[in-house]
Amino acid sequence: MSLSVVIITRNEERNIGRTLASVAWADERIIVDSGSADRTLEIAREQGAKVKKHGLRASHTADVHLDDCRIPGSCLLGGKEKLDERLARAREGTQAKRQAAMQTFEVSRPTVGSQAVGIARAAYEYSLDYAKQREQFGRPIVENQAIAFALAD
Repeated sequence: MSLSVVIITRNEERNIGRTLASVAWADERIIVDSGSADRTLEIAREQGAKVKKHGLRASHTADVHLDDCRIPGSCLLGGKEKLDERLARAREGTQAKRQAAMQTFEVSRPTVGSQAVGIARAAYEYSLDYAKQREQFGRPIVENQAIAFALAD
């Protein structure tokens, strides 16, 4: 008989090492993570834990770490003012009083938006290739004005 331990995490970089060490006796240690932005998953993998993604399992995603990079204020989502507010709250150790659902939306919006852009691009490229290959009345349908305009939109 084997024994598995499931640990649910989110931004537990400080604690995950000790937690995994405390259950080293288990045959299997499974991490179910809810979108950690720190090194939680990296540390868990280094210590041999299996990492399961919570939510958006159908999408192929990867961890991206941008260390020591500078982003102009004009390129920040929500603007520099919102970032300054959040940084001030983080320094004070306080959080804004918001509903949990709204926090989830804020975290997932960039991911959902990028998935939508990727799906739209793939659909466009597929449609364009099809229109170039499909012939009607002796010529590719991409040469028909209505098809060209639809693809341009």
